[in-house]
Amino acid sequence: NSSQHEQWENNMFYVINRTSRQIVTAYQKGQQMSELYDWAVLKSDIWDRKISVSNQSINGSIIYPMPWTCDDSPVYVGNFTESSANVKVTESDGGPGEQSPLDNSTQYYIMVYDDTADGQVSFTNAKVCDSVDFSESDDPFGCNGPNCFPRHMDIGRENWPFMVLNFNETSKTVNLFSRKFDIDVDSTPILSLYVSATNYDGSPVTGTINLTEIMGMDFSAFEEGEKTFGPPPIVNMLENVSGTKYVHLTNGKAYIDIGVGNLTAGPYDLRAVVNNTGSLLTEILSGEDMFFFVMGDMMMDGPPPEGEGM
Repeated sequence: NSSQHEQWENNMFYVINRTSRQIVTAYQKGQQMSELYDWAVLKSDIWDRKISVSNQSINGSIIYPMPWTCDDSPVYVGNFTESSANVKVTESDGGPGEQSPLDNSTQYYIMVYDDTADGQVSFTNAKVCDSVDFSESDDPFGCNGPNCFPRHMDIGRENWPFMVLNFNETSKTVNLFSRKFDIDVDSTPILSLYVSATNYDGSPVTGTINLTEIMGMDFSAFEEGEKTFGPPPIVNMLENVSGTKYVHLTNGKAYIDIGVGNLTAGPYDLRAVVNNTGSLLTEILSGEDMFFFVMGDMMMDGPPPEGEGM
């Protein structure tokens, strides 16, 4: 009846004495039921006609509710801090350009699951939350922005300020990746270029990626005390960085780790070429997503060139 449906949808569950048929205790979703060995209800949808329960906890609490899944796949849950994962989870008021230290106190929780009904267990989705309660917002307009939780993510697709690259079912670990624009070479001596390449039909590209340019300003003439006019020239700094600059794509994805410790302060533009060995086509990667800035003092000693102000 409607009353039963309302109680079901309001996430109320009752432990009933089998002999007396009396209600012993009422619980809400996610609450551990002491009469039932601390199991808790994680998922209950009226259309699903079943209840999912668990006694697995993280930091003494059970993560709930569970998302809809398919293909008889499990749901994996975990926790991390910004420091342990080395990523920024939230943005400061200053936006992406403002640097703030990684937080080691706030616990974040993550779910990884399969909601693609294709007959194969493939972990395609993730949710991240700042509490064990993954309940959706009652806001009819939804929850948007990098500081809104729970945050939905398609595994392998770009998100801000970080993304879930993949899930390793063997080691039960997720690989996170965050974009960085302002680089402190003392704290971030290695910068990773992540590339995900797909064909027009969505299949992963088979081939290689080759980093060909790191264009930056050359201050060497100023440092040597030569008389110069105008801005410093823009040159290819590729030889000034360490690391492998030519790698093979694996399932359409690859990393290029760049040692940036020898780069001086200033902006740098990257250029890379993806070689598709299947179609024999190439694609050049450049633009706003292929940019970073090494922080530091860009001022040059001595008086400014004639005709320029301080």
